[in-house]
Amino acid sequence: MLLCLSFYLHLKGIHPNGRALIGFLLVVPIVIVASRGVGLIRHWKELPGQRVQLIARVGFHFHGGLIGGIAAGTLAALLMGVDALVLFDGAAWGLLLGQSIGRLGCLHNGCCYGKPSKSRWSIVYRDYRTRVLRVHPELHGIRLHPAPLYDAILSLAGFMVASIWVTRPIAPGILAGAILTFLGCSRVFLEDFRYDIHEGGKRDWTTAILAWISVVAGGLLLTSRLLQQGPSLPTRHPMGLDSFASSVAVHASWLLPLCTFTFLTALLAFGVRLRRSIRRE
Repeated sequence: MLLCLSFYLHLKGIHPNGRALIGFLLVVPIVIVASRGVGLIRHWKELPGQRVQLIARVGFHFHGGLIGGIAAGTLAALLMGVDALVLFDGAAWGLLLGQSIGRLGCLHNGCCYGKPSKSRWSIVYRDYRTRVLRVHPELHGIRLHPAPLYDAILSLAGFMVASIWVTRPIAPGILAGAILTFLGCSRVFLEDFRYDIHEGGKRDWTTAILAWISVVAGGLLLTSRLLQQGPSLPTRHPMGLDSFASSVAVHASWLLPLCTFTFLTALLAFGVRLRRSIRRE
């Protein structure tokens, strides 16, 4: 996502100042805290009296990260001296690609698992270390909808469509509004294939509510930007590998340290969870 954002800013001829690194260093921890915060809200009734264990076990939730990203992105835009809507356009574009890759990890880990299915493209879990079998051991060997794979395909398709509009002179906020609406609609659609949103025989509506909020917020942003007919941002660079490499070179002073920081933070967060998981086994 960071590379796509850098490329988008380069396409629009925007070069953030030296405070870009500081701004984005604040984004990473805020997004992580927010993404886990939604997980705590969803599973707060679990492990009564053992909240510390719950905090250690809860995973990262997309909508929490999205909320944290919007809040932290606004702060980062102020520090960088960049229009927040332009920043959100580039970040949203990269988010689609990042989610299409990240959902493959969900498929492998067995989280966001789907409902039982008889389709030819269903998936079977046999490793009890996967989340689906830790929560529902009775699903061992049962064919399930590969819900994370559906999400990955939709996100990749959305990224490809958005890539067509990246190089076109559109007003700031239109791309972000369209992508936010798309993410909400796709999540509402995918809810029908997911089984992890059912706890104790009851459906958890938290993610569905957040998805509809995304649809409404994205639709309002998109509509307002289209009606205002604000000034568009022309593309000053072509879409290509040379332009992509040039964007990395121009923004290397803040992009490379930020990518390193993000990678190490994610490695630490997931490494700690993996170590705890191995110990429990």
